[in-house]
Amino acid sequence: MAPDADTGTEAGAVPPPLTFDPTHLTAPSDGDAPPRLLLNTADWQAAAKALLPRLVYDYYAAGADDLVSLAANASALAAHALRPRVLVPVGGVSAATSLLGVAAAAPIVVAPTAMQRMAHADGELAVARAAAAVGVPMTLSTMSTSSLEAVAAAPAGSVGTRWFQLYVFRGAGRAMAEKLVRRAQAAGYTALVLTVDAPVYGNRETDVRNGFGLPAGLRLANFVGDAPPAGGASGGAAGVWPTWTSLRRAAAAWPPLATRCSTLTCRLSASPGFAP
Repeated sequence: MAPDADTGTEAGAVPPPLTFDPTHLTAPSDGDAPPRLLLNTADWQAAAKALLPRLVYDYYAAGADDLVSLAANASALAAHALRPRVLVPVGGVSAATSLLGVAAAAPIVVAPTAMQRMAHADGELAVARAAAAVGVPMTLSTMSTSSLEAVAAAPAGSVGTRWFQLYVFRGAGRAMAEKLVRRAQAAGYTALVLTVDAPVYGNRETDVRNGFGLPAGLRLANFVGDAPPAGGASGGAAGVWPTWTSLRRAAAAWPPLATRCSTLTCRLSASPGFAP
């Protein structure tokens, strides 16, 4: 995964381009066959399928019901193409841009993915280091297996841009959501990425078949020390989503947030800007 060394850049600054050497990125050998270089996302997915326990791989790779939305998302992404400009100077080409007022090496944001330590002991910490090293924002999932404070401190010098994905819970969970926002703000996260399309937990059939639960020794680190709202499990995810039915987002949660956020990615200001 990403190196632990200090990137040598200030928070928000764009680091110099990295030299990519794929020779050390290999999949394990298969019998007498030599290790295979991992050169694209298909290679990485195939290696993950071979290495990870089925329960873990299926959680990362699958979706709900017949996977219609999952397939549609992949098709929608594949339909986009980069259209190069021609007959223009190319001596100083750069993908650098600004995202919510923060410099980024490319118009790319690491999306929030739950429970990354199921794949590697460093999990979210390694992803934070990698994102900081290449100069793009990382979005931490509410359902991470490393605490938001630990992830903020993971890159040496705490460099890098960090955003926090948030579910806005109803009932007693509203206070928990507010606490998460204030913790993220104190830890240096500069934006909230709001999940608005999951009012109920998806019917993830592979998780039901596999009897999915967090492997021993892992936990939802952002909730450690808090008594979560009462509720029942669903979707065969007992032990991971023990309170999901009580953590459904209510429509009434959005108006106060919408008055502060023109998009679904909201900046965190220096003031307590959350209105539960």
